[in-house]
Amino acid sequence: MLTSRAKGGNATSLTSKPRGSRPRTSTQALPKVPNTEPVESAGKRRLLDAATIEFAERGFDGASVLAIARRAGVKQPLLNYHFGGKEGLWRAVIEEGYRDTVQLERALEGAAVPADPLERVKQLLRSFAMINLRRPSVHAIMQKEVMFASPRLDWLVDNYMKQFNQRLSILIEECIEEGIFRPFPVEQLCVMLTGVLVSYFLASELPERMYGRNLKDDDFAWDYFNNAIDTLFNGMLTRPEKKTVKSKRPTR
Repeated sequence: MLTSRAKGGNATSLTSKPRGSRPRTSTQALPKVPNTEPVESAGKRRLLDAATIEFAERGFDGASVLAIARRAGVKQPLLNYHFGGKEGLWRAVIEEGYRDTVQLERALEGAAVPADPLERVKQLLRSFAMINLRRPSVHAIMQKEVMFASPRLDWLVDNYMKQFNQRLSILIEECIEEGIFRPFPVEQLCVMLTGVLVSYFLASELPERMYGRNLKDDDFAWDYFNNAIDTLFNGMLTRPEKKTVKSKRPTR
């Protein structure tokens, strides 16, 4: 599950209500993320691309540095030179996967934050979904670590997952305090909300075979995210929500 990494102590930036800011409605798209990928050597670039595929398909334990080097078309010592070994390469793949996450973070911080805490929860969940959609291979790598409680899971939690879940928890608590959500345990709601969105990526191959629908299509994915959020929220709200216009899919 890709989640946003906090920078400069901004772990609650989406939970605040800046004075005088105009609410950002659900019909607005998330900011477009600029491409800020640094220039790298050709060999290093090929190693990162090859490792992303190998780790996504085989997991950390199943992927070998020899197979990664062969896929990249380079000698194995080059891998050690750039990354220090297999775990260093794995971390580099994850960190690169979060590069556009950080840019999205900064773009959201510069946008008007909705005054309604319910809309802020929706905004955060949509950004969570789109970040995962933009980096499906990195999501697959992280999912393997989460499923099997690997030694790398603590590093993922401390560096990437914890900050997002703290934000989401704060917003959910605010919705409960204001009587918007029913008083379910906050940690259960966090797992429930993110779990339903993550299920899109886990089952993306099945609907095409069962219903002839391609879940990998961006428009279909965005529609799924909106419907999933609305369906869950209608079961959590203390009162029926007014009919809202679905938000538009962000432009890549």
